[in-house]
Amino acid sequence: MNKTRRSAVQSLSAIALGVVGLAVSSMATAADTIKVGILHSLSGTMAISET
Repeated sequence: MNKTRRSAVQSLSAIALGVVGLAVSSMATAADTIKVGILHSLSGTMAISET
């Protein structure tokens, strides 16, 4: 491999790694919070089985 081809491959590899790094870091950011809740009956016949 001659020097110009080697430097071109190294440059393209560095650019590709940079793009992948940016893509991974943008995917790692948190999205909006998701609220999770449970509905339980407080009175009645279902209140006994849900506790």
